[in-house]
Amino acid sequence: MKEMYKKIVSVTSMVIIGILISACSSEDNLVDNASGTPKTYSMAINASISGSGKTTRALSLDDKTLNATWATTENIYVKKGETSLGTLSPQSNGATAVLKGELTGDIAVNDNLSLTFPRSNIDYRNQDGTLATIASTFDYATATAKVTAISGSSITADDVTFESQQAIVKFVFTEKGSGNAINARYIQFLEDAAAYNYTKLFEYTDPTYGDRYGSVTLEPTSSTWNANGGTGIVYVALNCKGAFDLKINITDTNEKSYTYSKSNVNFEPGKYYIINVALVPNYEMKNISSGNITVPSGSHYYVTGSSSSNRITLKDGAFLTLHNVSITTSSESYGPIECEGSAYIFIDDGTTNTLSATGSYASGIRTNSVYPSSDAGTLIIYGKTGVLNVSSAYGTGIGPSTGNSYYSSSDIIINGGVINASGGSSGAVSSAAIGASNGAYCRNITINGGTITATGGRLGAGIGTGSGSCGNITINGGTIVAKGFSHCAGIGSGFGGTCGNITIGSGITSVTASCGDTGLSEDAGISAPDYPVDCDLIGCGYQATCGTVTIDGVENATTSSVFTNLSSVVSTSKRINDTWTLTHK
Repeated sequence: MKEMYKKIVSVTSMVIIGILISACSSEDNLVDNASGTPKTYSMAINASISGSGKTTRALSLDDKTLNATWATTENIYVKKGETSLGTLSPQSNGATAVLKGELTGDIAVNDNLSLTFPRSNIDYRNQDGTLATIASTFDYATATAKVTAISGSSITADDVTFESQQAIVKFVFTEKGSGNAINARYIQFLEDAAAYNYTKLFEYTDPTYGDRYGSVTLEPTSSTWNANGGTGIVYVALNCKGAFDLKINITDTNEKSYTYSKSNVNFEPGKYYIINVALVPNYEMKNISSGNITVPSGSHYYVTGSSSSNRITLKDGAFLTLHNVSITTSSESYGPIECEGSAYIFIDDGTTNTLSATGSYASGIRTNSVYPSSDAGTLIIYGKTGVLNVSSAYGTGIGPSTGNSYYSSSDIIINGGVINASGGSSGAVSSAAIGASNGAYCRNITINGGTITATGGRLGAGIGTGSGSCGNITINGGTIVAKGFSHCAGIGSGFGGTCGNITIGSGITSVTASCGDTGLSEDAGISAPDYPVDCDLIGCGYQATCGTVTIDGVENATTSSVFTNLSSVVSTSKRINDTWTLTHK
């Protein structure tokens, strides 16, 4: 029995050794025992795209169908479980193609390989709203390939059909009522889930924390609208796992805000949708005739009506739309509109609005004033066809109140509208139409568009300063007429004032600057030289200072300068009544 036992053990050992030798020499095993390095295989499989309108990296529109094709420049990522094996590439363009490439790793017959396309990880953030970017970066399709045979270093697998994992939606945003396309500068898509029961609408993979879910934010530009064929049109890829509540927040280039909510939305993966959304701006309706109005920070009030005493106060970050508003105030303490930080004022299309401050020191629209070390914010005015007439009897039409020499005021930005502004002509004050008044300081003034007529008050420039000071003046666009008082620049500093650099770009339609035609000494009761006086049409007023004047890229520009993009004409009757007109060629 002992001898038999020894024989059995001996035979068994030989069998085990034989099995081990056989296993080590198998072609199916990845590891080369001689080198200990992973084995590399070649793989070629037939791949197609499931159904019409399914999505892959190469996308094109055909009416309401989103057509998908392979492109030879693409990569398909291959994984076994969580292990990356390599990439495959289409060998031809079209709806079907052979995917070919090399894979390195532990691969065996009957393994299921995951194929993802065109990216290895899920991430729906940082979309830009264009179909081309979705196609190249954010599309996401998957397939599973079963390994059927391995011969040497060649893998054979079943044919695969790729299924898209998200919907692609074309949104067309318009304003309800007017039907105008919304020129959005900011669009946020998010799941309106109070309990945070996200359906992975906007999924991404964090390298540390794994799957995460959040919103998608777009910041469209003119390039977006050009690529998409119209303003207000955006494309977004959504990773949908069932019905959800969709919320969209929009802010347009005029800083109007909109919100859209839709419950129980279900975008089926692999489908293409076109959705037209008509939105109403987020605001509250108010009438100034009912009393003083205070617009809280972040709120948007739509104001109409008239008043001979009431005022509108804008808290920091407030939004205001003027719709046929008429306000006249006589108080020395306040004017028709008082800003207490950054403020956004919209002149509603097709309306005429009049703001008049008749009290001493008050501005038509008073910008915020703070100690110089603090940030006073920015006043931004928007409009298209709406008209704003704004004036002050003693101060500036738009700017800080008179006498705030120890304070720094807000920047002023005008992006459009028909604005007629005038400074005060009463009393011994000096004030610009847009900018600083007597003894006051305003920061930078920027005009990007609109039809602007600015008539300086006593001893004030049209745009710039009175005897106070302002920062830089920049005019990038629009049709501008700026008239200074006697011995004051049309654009720049008034009598004894100070301003920063003045820049007029080539994007303007026209800019006309002129001085007044009334004698300084008889109007102001102070001594002044006879004509001609030291006064620039664009630049310095009498006994005033300003920075560098740059027009169409020409520094230290004067009326005799030659410009590439602007024509320059100066009409002269006498030095105090010159007019300088710059017009885009």
